[in-house]
Amino acid sequence: MILDSSKMSPKDPKDEALYQLTACEVRAGQKWKHYKTGGIYTIVATGIGEATLSPVVVYVDREGVVWVRSLATFISDNDEGKPRFMLLEDETRSECGEQTQPFPKNYGFEALDNDVHWRIDG
Repeated sequence: MILDSSKMSPKDPKDEALYQLTACEVRAGQKWKHYKTGGIYTIVATGIGEATLSPVVVYVDREGVVWVRSLATFISDNDEGKPRFMLLEDETRSECGEQTQPFPKNYGFEALDNDVHWRIDG
């Protein structure tokens, strides 16, 4: 389904969140290390928080506990000026080395009606 681009506002909060998620390096399948705790986390998904329409990161620890954090906080520095999380493994790279995208490049003008099902193995 194609949406009418004349009715889309560049200031639409949902579109801004989708842009931020597409522009960042956080992708499902990656492994990240938390600087403070040393915990290893696997990204389950990125998405949009329903209440605020802000981008969020959904990730799981080794015990199977699922966490949700705003993208801004996830990629920010901690109180010591160090990155809060550090990318360890990137399983989102294709065989030719290009990073896969979570959304089509023209996401703002095409409906995203693909079903995505996530399974977390504990």
